[in-house]
Amino acid sequence: MPLINGLSVQIRSGKAKIGRIKASQKEPMKKYIHQVWVQGAADLPATFKKNRALWQEAFPDFEMVLWDNESARERWADYAEYTDTCYHHATRCDLILARALRDIGGLATGTDCAPNNPLALRQYIDSRDSLLVFIEQGPNASNGLQWSSEPNHPFWSMVCQHQTRSNGALLANSPPNEATGPWCYTRCLQHFEGDINIVSGETAYTKYWNEAKTWHNSEAFIDPGYAKSWILDEPKPLTSAAHHRRIKGGTPPG
Repeated sequence: MPLINGLSVQIRSGKAKIGRIKASQKEPMKKYIHQVWVQGAADLPATFKKNRALWQEAFPDFEMVLWDNESARERWADYAEYTDTCYHHATRCDLILARALRDIGGLATGTDCAPNNPLALRQYIDSRDSLLVFIEQGPNASNGLQWSSEPNHPFWSMVCQHQTRSNGALLANSPPNEATGPWCYTRCLQHFEGDINIVSGETAYTKYWNEAKTWHNSEAFIDPGYAKSWILDEPKPLTSAAHHRRIKGGTPPG
């Protein structure tokens, strides 16, 4: 069984999977695509509005939700408590998307991201209860594209808890990629012992933000855009030895 940065994973049809896929016997739930523009929809740049239109065209049966600071503050007490001290808007965005998946479920992605191969993405999420991107080049786990078919998935509950570790001190003092984004997700993935479906960066994204380490896949799920607002300080990727633990707009929904 191959290893990705020391993680034991199972490869099927070019996609990595950890744990089992659990078939749901429940009636289909309403489906959402969660995105964030902290300043509000009126201030969303035209390019990102076009991206949202592409998502709506590709997934007409999904409700598009654009969260902002006020709607998130009203929805989540564990967001309202920390938003005023957050280091960056990207920090707030990470907090909001993780909580949307924890409490509502659906597909979560950035406003800078656009669907590239929506048929492949739909086929993937229709048959799986979760999706998390893992990039070999580091910083490993990525939150640029996420899927949870139902609320209360334990991985996103863990992420939400870890984002506010040390009583939220890192939210004010650390760059978002460390406090709430990829490095936070990577640390949670190290310790998570449940079931979560993993796809490689090359499967999910047409390219990687770092040109020195990038790839080009015209069949990937999305064009990640890479506005790069979160790149304020870039730590070194975790080594394979560090991964020693077993791991298995619309109206915001009420």
